[in-house]
Amino acid sequence: MMSGAMKSAASSAVLAMMLGWAGAAAAQEVPWTASGSLAAGDRRDPENRFYDDHLVTMRAGQRIRISATGTGVDTMLQIYPAGSTTGEPLAMDDDSGGDLNPRLLFTPPADGQYVVRVISFAPGATGVYGVRAEPQPPLPAPVTAHSDTITTTGTWRIFQGSLSAGDPDNDGHHFDDYRITVAEGAHVLIQLDSQEFDPLVQIFPASGGGEGEPVQMDDDGGPGLNSLMVFDAFEAGDYIVRVTSFGPGSTGAYRLSVTP
Repeated sequence: MMSGAMKSAASSAVLAMMLGWAGAAAAQEVPWTASGSLAAGDRRDPENRFYDDHLVTMRAGQRIRISATGTGVDTMLQIYPAGSTTGEPLAMDDDSGGDLNPRLLFTPPADGQYVVRVISFAPGATGVYGVRAEPQPPLPAPVTAHSDTITTTGTWRIFQGSLSAGDPDNDGHHFDDYRITVAEGAHVLIQLDSQEFDPLVQIFPASGGGEGEPVQMDDDGGPGLNSLMVFDAFEAGDYIVRVTSFGPGSTGAYRLSVTP
């Protein structure tokens, strides 16, 4: 009689053979690395781009950095739930890793198996590649206490901080998160200044923990390279104001000003 674990492994192997996944038959665990090649015998997408699919087991809520490098080929990454590799991917990236290499941060919505697809950017392009998935630490709780309050034409909450190499990062961009509570229909003025790096401010719903795409962002809306934006809150609730940098690896002191 076949055990449950053996049945699971056998099912993964059969599924992998049916769908042509690259690498080992059974799903891999994070952390994970693999290498392969995009070649003329591989499957193609509707745009005639060669691709390899890798089956990886992931846990819900775990932050995972997935990256690939290509030699002789410009690669992209696409993430799909296992068994549903058509349509829009759950996540995708082209060049965030630098030098035409893809890199993305993915947080699985549920426990299970996911397909990491390595695909060429150009139709018919071939070459060798490496791909890896690395677990990332959970995000720290966002800061809620402001360091100072200034009243001029309005009341500003002032947050003094510094980006450092020890801060969490998103694709190499270090960041600090601040939580604000906003009323429905409020117009929140946000200013981010730094003399040590090119600042970038992003807004996320607090319910998402700062993951995914920001609902609003600004790079150079203020004087020089500083950020200045008006956030229009269509829904009341808590939001995360993320202080980060335009360039990867940047560090230094900053001042964040918010009118509630």
